[in-house]
Amino acid sequence: MTVIRKAAKPERTNKNRHYRSKLIPKVQELIYELRRDWDAMGLLERGKRLEKLISFGCSRRGLEEELKVSATSIRRHLEIARLPEADRKAIADGASAKKTLSLKSNADRQSKRQQRIDQDQNTGALSDEIAATILEFCRT
Repeated sequence: MTVIRKAAKPERTNKNRHYRSKLIPKVQELIYELRRDWDAMGLLERGKRLEKLISFGCSRRGLEEELKVSATSIRRHLEIARLPEADRKAIADGASAKKTLSLKSNADRQSKRQQRIDQDQNTGALSDEIAATILEFCRT
């Protein structure tokens, strides 16, 4: 009986950015402290520390694996850390972070919608593009 041996896979030569940044001793220390103190920290403190790690080059997906926390949770903490000072203070005082983020996302969506409307009124480009798409669909 012939045994077929699989060739060993070569080591990856292109390490990703998270892997490279994880080699920095300061980053290793920050990850260790964040993992250790995760339950004792507040939402804002977690967000600040996560932002610091991301500024060193860590990725959200890499931090998810390192901290054993979902990527959604990491994203939410980062969004809280990026809120205006008044909203962060309200969250620290006990306001609902989920509700605050929801209100902010609704306001951002409305702002983007208004920008598209304003742009269309100024240039008409959006209307022309939609009309061209409709005509092309009707021709086929």
